Amino acid sequence: MSNDDFKSTNNEQLLERLERLQSTLLPSGEKQNLSQLLHDLQVHQIELELQNRTLQSAQVELEESRDRYAALYDFAPVGYLSLDAQGIIRQINLTGARLLNRERGRLLQTPFSRYLAPMESEIFFGHLRAVFHSNGTQNQLLSITQPEGEQRQLRMESLVISGEGEQQECRSVLFDITEEIRAREEKARLQRELQQAQKMESIGLLTSGIAHDFNNLLAIIRGHTQLIQERLGIDPPERQGERLEQVLEASGRARDLIADLLNFSQRREAPPTTLAPARKIADMLPLLRATFPSSIELQTRLRSDTPAIQIAPVALDQLLMNLCLNARDAMEGQGRLLIELCRQQLSDSECDACHHPLTGEWVEISISDTGSGIPMSDRHRLFDPFFTTKPPGQGTGLGLSMVYSILKQHGGHVLLESRPGRGSRFRLLFPPVEATLGSTPETTGTISSTSPPPAGGQQIIVLDDEPAIARLLGELLTASGYQVSVHTDAPTLLQDLESGKYTPDLLITDQTMPGLTGVELIQHLRPDYAKLPIILCSGYSEVVNAANANAFGADRFLEKPVDAANLRALVQELLKASGTARSHGKTHPFEREGRSQTRQRSR
Repeated sequence: MSNDDFKSTNNEQLLERLERLQSTLLPSGEKQNLSQLLHDLQVHQIELELQNRTLQSAQVELEESRDRYAALYDFAPVGYLSLDAQGIIRQINLTGARLLNRERGRLLQTPFSRYLAPMESEIFFGHLRAVFHSNGTQNQLLSITQPEGEQRQLRMESLVISGEGEQQECRSVLFDITEEIRAREEKARLQRELQQAQKMESIGLLTSGIAHDFNNLLAIIRGHTQLIQERLGIDPPERQGERLEQVLEASGRARDLIADLLNFSQRREAPPTTLAPARKIADMLPLLRATFPSSIELQTRLRSDTPAIQIAPVALDQLLMNLCLNARDAMEGQGRLLIELCRQQLSDSECDACHHPLTGEWVEISISDTGSGIPMSDRHRLFDPFFTTKPPGQGTGLGLSMVYSILKQHGGHVLLESRPGRGSRFRLLFPPVEATLGSTPETTGTISSTSPPPAGGQQIIVLDDEPAIARLLGELLTASGYQVSVHTDAPTLLQDLESGKYTPDLLITDQTMPGLTGVELIQHLRPDYAKLPIILCSGYSEVVNAANANAFGADRFLEKPVDAANLRALVQELLKASGTARSHGKTHPFEREGRSQTRQRSR
């Protein structure tokens, strides 16, 4: 019998006893009062039973609700845990225990920092301090190490929930973002590979135009050189001088052409910078013209008052090169290409790549051609990777997808206007950056200087593994009055310098050499020759350039082919700055003091 049945039976027995007493012992008036009391008692009994049933039902619902919320807590898609101010785990749900890959019971009352990856504890405790000293939610990225050694990346979101002092607790939510990070890294890797593949495709398309231009320059150089050789002693010096000027001009153009091609082809990721688009487009024009046949007219309309834009210079190069090469192919050797730059106000337009509505002010760079145009049926797929309208083997379909990818990275959009048989116009839109960009005068990279008059006989060492170049540089400097020692083997020169065979006033070295590179040679020499002026030269290097040469120990960097005036002026500048004056009887500034100790220390 249940407790409720027992109570109900007792109540009924009490009622029966009261009724018997009423009929035998009490006067009629009091019997009536007692009947009323019995009635009230019965009503009260029913009310109690109803209340009891309500309470029982509420208890059942409460238990069911508690079970539901316990299940929601334990099996939530994120980890929940409660921590005290010392980072001890007070509570943790099953998902959190699975993230740590440990049994829940063994996690309770243990420090959360125990399960973090090495070097992460300090970050975690910094997060914990920030949580308990603020009223808001704090976020932190952390790495945990599971028992089998695998690391997982978590985002921890924490908030103080109760208590004071040592009784304070915070509730933390753990989001496993490992796969998200891996996916992001994989996407970035694939995007880099896609960009490189597209860049190589662009370089392949460049080859024909560059080869044509370069062969023309070689023809000029070779032809005039042969004429000089054949007409030596026959034609007057003035005529031979004119031919030499033509050779120098053609070689300079060839050097600039190679420099432009190298700048475009180098695989370097550069951060966005604020730049003047008009200047950048103008810088690209020589390379663009070299890739177009003379039968295609290249025109520009560049507004100088256009605002600056935020983009990596190499990214803008890629955009222009992609669209211009596509336009060249579409015109099939005959037509007109127009590059325009202006400030554009839009009110009701839509990006043709992402269909985002466009309003407000933009900086617009447009590329128009008079080619075959784009059929309407192809326009919706135009920016898809690997979609191409070219015949097999003539394109990968990566160009326009990369155009959109680069635009998207820099907050830009694209509008397309095209009519089959009439041509196409791609309008690249960039958010304007209202910044003042000071105009700088154009330079050709040549140091303006007359031939330096050293006449001091300073000793210069020239090192290049190409004997012809080493001899040429030596003759240029010898003609200026310097004492020059020419070398072609870096390890041998290093031994001679360490033995004290030479006491140079200046060193000129190539970068790419067998045995020792220029940078490696400098690193060996600097402990003994800390103040020796050094010029580092290179035709192309992925390691060192004009921007970082100082970091490798060089005082200056010269790009090959070396201009004679540049070389002489730079040598004079460095010797003057170093104070070298051996001809005046002064102590040589680069004689090594304590040579034996220094060599022993450097080894």
